[in-house]
Amino acid sequence: MASVVDASDCVAIGDSLHRDIKGANAAGNASAFITGGIHAAELGLGKFG
Repeated sequence: MASVVDASDCVAIGDSLHRDIKGANAAGNASAFITGGIHAAELGLGKFG
């Protein structure tokens, strides 16, 4: 028997503000932004450690 998860109980995780995070917001879902992804250089996070 499969479990059903309501979409409002989910968190979208992504590294694109324009696709992942904006899409989650439009759908009414919580989101977590991964700063080390495609926007890392814009955020001044080119070097880690």
